[in-house]
Amino acid sequence: MKADGHIKISVEAITQMQKNCQVERKLCSLPIFVNGTYQWSNPEVSNRADFISAFIAYMVNLRAYNFNAFDPRKNLARRIAAVDFDESWTHEAPTGQRYHFMKSSNETEYDSYINGCVFIKEKMDRWVIECKQKVNILKQLQNDNENVTFQIRRYGVKHLALALHALQDSFSPAHTVRSEKAIYQIKCRKEAMISGVDAAEANHPHPIIKIFDYDKQKHGSPIDIITPHSKGDIHSGSLNTNSGKLAVKATQELIILGLQSVSQNKDSLAGWGAYKAKWLAQKNLPSTENYKCS
Repeated sequence: MKADGHIKISVEAITQMQKNCQVERKLCSLPIFVNGTYQWSNPEVSNRADFISAFIAYMVNLRAYNFNAFDPRKNLARRIAAVDFDESWTHEAPTGQRYHFMKSSNETEYDSYINGCVFIKEKMDRWVIECKQKVNILKQLQNDNENVTFQIRRYGVKHLALALHALQDSFSPAHTVRSEKAIYQIKCRKEAMISGVDAAEANHPHPIIKIFDYDKQKHGSPIDIITPHSKGDIHSGSLNTNSGKLAVKATQELIILGLQSVSQNKDSLAGWGAYKAKWLAQKNLPSTENYKCS
């Protein structure tokens, strides 16, 4: 998913979460959930112009995205998108593929699936702990706006951003296949979705049946919109596609799950098993490499 797509998906998910807040309202209104304003050429569809706009904003306001600095503009939606920039090493490193729910060449599809799910769960666990600690500090201070350090107001957003970035990428046709109606090409050093990128149903998440190997895909420049990988990322970052709609709902429900865990004073994310079965199920992913390069 492209940076502008991550922001658009995240803003919509946060908006829906706040409209249907299932915990105390104060938690749904944490500073990290302030969406801010954006000037998009198309607020519904991910596109090159808006990606460039998001990247320029990142460069100009670097501190607004930096994991180790505070800025009022550093909201969750921007932080999710900023993973691609702040953690750029992950695009090429084998262990970095779990940040984007993809497969590296040294692991099987099933292993990459397990690694991706474990990554999301571990980051959510860490966010629950940090968020709970900071919320408790705020309750003691009895004031959200004064006598509160910037560090406290961050609410461990880094971990939540990493988890949601990987989750959202799992809905990109450039990263996974979630419908048996889809047609994709698998050859030595070449993997790509051919058709059926929107075969997924907007109200019915299908299990993951294929995870693409990043090294076996053709990648253009960051502003590329021609390669199959880029087309899939643009598609899933658009609010008018089934993949995008699923990503919004999955994001919204994982945030709610995290907030419920904080509200219930849990030490880790509660309800993960049911969530994973709904949004991150897999079907017959191979546990061995099914083709070799010659």
